Amino acid sequence: MAITARFGWTHVGTAHTGSWFSQSSGTTKSTKWSNYNLSGCNAVIGWMEVQGQQTFNNAPVTQC
Repeated sequence: MAITARFGWTHVGTAHTGSWFSQSSGTTKSTKWSNYNLSGCNAVIGWMEVQGQQTFNNAPVTQC
C-alpha cells in the first residue's frame, strides 16, 4: 500500500510546503529545508499532509 503526502512547516503563521511524493509502506522519507532566517523564539511546527487522510503535526519547537 502507498500514500501520497508532503512535508511542511509553519513559522509565525507562514506555511512552507514541499512537493507531493508517493511512499510505500515499510519505507521512510525525510526532507530538509535550509537558508531560512527564523526570527526570535517563535515556534516552528513541522507537519505531514497525507492526501485523503489528514495533516499530522509535530509538537512546536523553538530555537531558544
